[in-house]
Amino acid sequence: MDYKELTLRTSGEALIKLASDKILQGIVKVEENPEISSRRWLWELMQNARDVPNKWGGVSVKLILTKESIKICHNGNPFSLKNLINLVQQVSSKVEEDEEDFVGKFGTGFMVTHLLSKKLKLNGILHEEGLNSYRFNIVIDRDASNSTELSKKMQDLISDVSNADTNPNFKKIVDFNRTETDFETVFEFPLYEKSLKYAKDGIADMINTLPLTQIFVSKIKNLIVEDKIKGKEYNFEKKFHESTNVYEIISDVKSDYFWIKSNDDLQIALRVNSATDLTPIKWNEDTPRLYRDFPLIGSEKFHSPFVINSNKFYPDETRSGLYLVNESNHQVISNRKILVSAYELAQLFVLELGDNSNNYLFANSKIPTVLKDDVKEWFEELVRLPYQKFILENLTAKTADGNFQNLLDVKIPFIEPVENYKQEEFYEICSHFYSKSELVNVDEYKYWLKAVKSDYSNWDTNFKVSVGELLIQIQETDFSKITETSETSETSETKDITNKFNALFSFLHKNGM
Repeated sequence: MDYKELTLRTSGEALIKLASDKILQGIVKVEENPEISSRRWLWELMQNARDVPNKWGGVSVKLILTKESIKICHNGNPFSLKNLINLVQQVSSKVEEDEEDFVGKFGTGFMVTHLLSKKLKLNGILHEEGLNSYRFNIVIDRDASNSTELSKKMQDLISDVSNADTNPNFKKIVDFNRTETDFETVFEFPLYEKSLKYAKDGIADMINTLPLTQIFVSKIKNLIVEDKIKGKEYNFEKKFHESTNVYEIISDVKSDYFWIKSNDDLQIALRVNSATDLTPIKWNEDTPRLYRDFPLIGSEKFHSPFVINSNKFYPDETRSGLYLVNESNHQVISNRKILVSAYELAQLFVLELGDNSNNYLFANSKIPTVLKDDVKEWFEELVRLPYQKFILENLTAKTADGNFQNLLDVKIPFIEPVENYKQEEFYEICSHFYSKSELVNVDEYKYWLKAVKSDYSNWDTNFKVSVGELLIQIQETDFSKITETSETSETSETKDITNKFNALFSFLHKNGM
């Protein structure tokens, strides 16, 4: 053995040792955060399927769940040798020039699938131009107590692949011809009691967030979920309504509607009533607000009125959020630029919708709690304040007289801390002293209150009616015409105003004011 051969051998062993260390550390992280990992593992496999091209204009994916296992099957192109070795070593297959188009190809994200099982079966086809093609069946085994043990398993598997010509687990294909209905790539994870729950959680979360994914990911052509435990099959169909720019996602149970605005590589989505009724609907609490084609699990706390998707986003390593801290980093610069553009694009929703009873949903402009402190200042200056200024100048709210007024001219009664007082009772008191054209409509009052209460101090206007503002309003009200009455009789007007003041004083006394 010469130095050249020894160098290649030593460097190869070092790389496998490095990969083994990374895998074992990654599995520990996955197991330490099962709540998030149980929602991510399926999306990681979906992302990998999305990145596999085929000749039918999109990849079809099938999920099959039983009590014993879960299979994720797709009809993407066969594995190249590089794909297969990179999967064994847990290395991403994407290259720099493909970075924007590839979501993830067996990189660190794939490790989260080991929450289900540290062993998995992989069936597929190995194909290299000019070489024999093989239909293979291998086991990827990450069940090891140390990196030396795992390195040995990886080296053995790589050896099996390199000996495909003689390995009984690799069957030579004489006539390589596939159809669209051939799901040749199958990842199969055996399940036990705990991992069965994780499998169910992953499927439930996917069904919840799949409608938006189908809109954002054109490369996934079809998805079928076969739940053999429940005896159910889920199919999802996408329909586009061009006249309103609304996508309808039709499942076996219901239809969901999403109004989309697009700009270059950016899309934002608003959930609406129907293809013709663009009244916005509140998102489910567990809906991620950020997508990089697929949901960034953990971004549900981003607190945006709309969902933001861009294939130019750079997610963090856990795919739960975005890199936003180092303002000199090109990935951070790109992420920040996209977020600014998203909030600017969202203004079109407000302008085109106009007067609507659910406009309060747009008023959620507080700084996302998931942002780190050194990012909040940037978000405040370049995202929240410009968006809030636009909202104040253009958003309307329904008032007590049934008409719509600009948010700048509307009054919303509330006393802080909100949870300590009966806000509806205070609203009733305020309605005695403010005109119906000023007060927000009683039917929408609690929704507007919730939308603005958490960051009221950050709004550059005075639409809040506190006890102090109410007393100033009363002081500035002219009651002279009511009080200029006969000293010997009480008119209905004076009796009415007396009752209103009695209600006010009773409320103040009862609440220790």
